[in-house]
Amino acid sequence: MRTIGHLSTPERKRSTAGRQDWTKQKITFDTAYGNERMAAYLFLPRTARPPWHTVVFFPSARVLGIARSDTLGDLRFIDFVIKSGRAVMYPIYQGMYERQATVTAVPGPTLARDAMIEWSKDLGRSLDYLESRADIDRSRIG
Repeated sequence: MRTIGHLSTPERKRSTAGRQDWTKQKITFDTAYGNERMAAYLFLPRTARPPWHTVVFFPSARVLGIARSDTLGDLRFIDFVIKSGRAVMYPIYQGMYERQATVTAVPGPTLARDAMIEWSKDLGRSLDYLESRADIDRSRIG
């Protein structure tokens, strides 16, 4: 059990396939709301040594139609960052990939507000996770 932020979270890490330039880990942790867990993919460069500078990525609207994170969208926007020797975290934010809403909500300002709040909490939990790792330079997260 590891404490991240104010929550105790059983960390689950699974290494997945990588490429010549990087390795990819799939990590899951508790969200800051509800009784949910979220996943994030952490791309670690093979061209640099830890502790890594890290960029947390937020994908474009192009990924909203993709049902599973097995095929992450917008990787072309982060590939050059990893090749430069920086790690990249790609959180699976609420409403994206497997975390798409199962209940249809009425579109409007309340829905947009709630999505922004959940995204900010997902980002916060992702940052909490990164700060818990010894191989991430916690003073160089962007």
